[in-house]
Amino acid sequence: MNEQEKHSIWVEREELEREIKKHIEYLEKAKGEKFNKKKSHQNDLLYQITEKEKLKNKEIHDRALEERTGKLLEIEYLRKIDDYKQLQLKKVIFFYK
Repeated sequence: MNEQEKHSIWVEREELEREIKKHIEYLEKAKGEKFNKKKSHQNDLLYQITEKEKLKNKEIHDRALEERTGKLLEIEYLRKIDDYKQLQLKKVIFFYK
């Protein structure tokens, strides 16, 4: 093999190594982009799940508040009826004395 052939093999080898290096860099970049997309998608899903949970918790809280309000109104109404009955009983007792 003469010097020119050796040089041409060497140049070709260098060129192939550069191409391989570029291709490896491209693959790593593509892998990183794919990872970032996947991570972004996971973050989007996590956000959606969190928002759904917040909405569900708010609905549960609102329902519990409505039930509590209803019970308190019922207790207040029953107390008023009892007070009225007590007042009527006092009037009857006073009338018959």
